[in-house]
Amino acid sequence: MKKRKAKSRREPLSRMKVEKGKIPSPWNALDKIAPTNSVSWYHDHLPDYLWLVLLTRAKYRTQTFVAFRAVLDVLHDNRQQNGLIGFSHQRLADLDINLFDSIFAPILAIKELREALRPLAVLDQLPGADRWRAKLGEGEKGDNDLIEAAVAEAAPQNSRPATDIAFLMLVNLIVQDRMSFNAGLLNPADLDAYAFNPDSVPNISGLARSMRNGWLNHDREEAGHNRDWVDFFYNWGRESSVCRGIYISSDDDSSSYEDGARRIMAQIVEIRDCCARRLTADFQASGYNEQREVLAALGLYATDIAISAGISGSASHAQGAILVRSLAEINILISHIIKDNTAVGRYRSYGAGRARLLAEKADEIGISANYLFVEELENVSNERRAAMFIDMPVNAFYKKSVRDTAIECGAKDVYDTYYDVGSMYAHAEWGGVATSSVQMCGNPLHLGHYIPSERLFAVEMLKDVEWLVKRIATELGVGSTAEI
Repeated sequence: MKKRKAKSRREPLSRMKVEKGKIPSPWNALDKIAPTNSVSWYHDHLPDYLWLVLLTRAKYRTQTFVAFRAVLDVLHDNRQQNGLIGFSHQRLADLDINLFDSIFAPILAIKELREALRPLAVLDQLPGADRWRAKLGEGEKGDNDLIEAAVAEAAPQNSRPATDIAFLMLVNLIVQDRMSFNAGLLNPADLDAYAFNPDSVPNISGLARSMRNGWLNHDREEAGHNRDWVDFFYNWGRESSVCRGIYISSDDDSSSYEDGARRIMAQIVEIRDCCARRLTADFQASGYNEQREVLAALGLYATDIAISAGISGSASHAQGAILVRSLAEINILISHIIKDNTAVGRYRSYGAGRARLLAEKADEIGISANYLFVEELENVSNERRAAMFIDMPVNAFYKKSVRDTAIECGAKDVYDTYYDVGSMYAHAEWGGVATSSVQMCGNPLHLGHYIPSERLFAVEMLKDVEWLVKRIATELGVGSTAEI
C-alpha cells in the first residue's frame, strides 16, 4: 500500500449525501437553476484563441507580456468607436485592417513572437487567414508539430497558458472600460506584477482562474465563438498528425506455451491485433464514433485478460475463475452495447463517475493501492465533461453487501483500497478499460480519443499481495510478519 499526499478538500466524501445510489454533484443542482452551456476550454474554445495559445507557451511568455503593454494601449485608445475588441480569431478577422495592423505591430516587431505565430499560416480555414499570412509569410516544415506542442501546453483548463489567456481577456475588459477597478481588489501595479510572477498577486490570479473556469458558460460578447472553425481545426489535427504512445506488442512469451495453449493464444493475439487496428484506423478514416471506440476497447480488454490467463501457468483456480467471469461479463456487455444504442453513453457516464469517486477516495484517505493510477482516473472523469458535473455512483449494477460487511468487521480500508478498485477491473468498468487496454492518445490535437495500450501490473500487485498477507497474518496472530 503506497502513501498518497492528500489534497485539500472542500468537503469529505463521508459528509456527502447519497441519493439513489449516487453522490450527486452539487454543480448539477446549480445547473438546473441557472443552466450553463456545458462547454469546455479545450473542446470548444481553445482554437478560437490559437494565436494566444502560441504566444503564451512557457518559452515566449515573458516577451508576450512585455509586448502586450503596447497592445493594451492600442485597445484602450480605440475602445469607444469600435465597441469591444475581442481576442477570438473571428473577432480579429472582423476588425478594420488598419486597427488589426496597429494591434499586432508591437507583437510582430519582436522576432521570437513572429516566429511563435508563424504556424498560423498553415491553417487555410483560419478566420482572417489572408491577413495572418500577409504578416507571417508561408508556413514552414515542422509548423504542425509546433501547433501540437502549444496545444499540449494549453489544453488542460488549469494550465498556465489557459489562465494567462483568461488574464489577458480580463485586462482587455478593463482597458476598454467594460470592467472597473476596485481599489480593494485590483490596481495597475498588481496587473503588471502578475505578468512576471503570478503567484505574487493571489487576488489577480484568483480572478484569472475564475474567468478561466468561466469557459463553462462563455458564450458572451467576448467569445466571438466560431464553431465551424473549432470543428475544422480538430479535423485538421486528426488528419495531419499521428496518434502518440501506441504500444507495439511482442511474441516473446510464445515459446513458453504448451502446444495446445500456443495455438489458442496465437488466435487470441490475432484478434487483439485486429481490435487494435480498428481502434486507430476507424478514427483516422472516418473520425470519432463513441460506440465503435468503446467496442474496440472492450475487445482489447477481453483479449488482454485471456492472454494473461494463458501465460500465467501458476495461476490459482480462484484467479482463473475471476478471469473467466470477467470475460463472460464483457461478452454480455458487448452484446448489450450492440443491441442498445443508448447503452454506450450510460456505460461511459457510469464509468466516469466511478473513476472520479475512486480518485477522490485515494486523495481523501491519503493512500492507494500500488497499481492504481489516480491521475489517469482523474483524466477519465474529465474526458467528456468537467468532473465537477459528474455524479459519483456508490453502488455497482447489482445490490451491495460486501461493503457493509467490511464496515462491520473493521476492514473498510481494505475494501476502499483493494476490493473496490479491483471491482473496476473485474467488472470491465470504463475506468478499468481506460487505464489498462487503451490509453488516452498523447496527441492533444486528437481530442482525447483512445488508442491501444498494454500494462503489466505483476510487480506492483505483488507489493499489494505482500501487504495483505502481512495484515491477514497479524489478524490471525500466526507467524512473524517479518518472516512472511
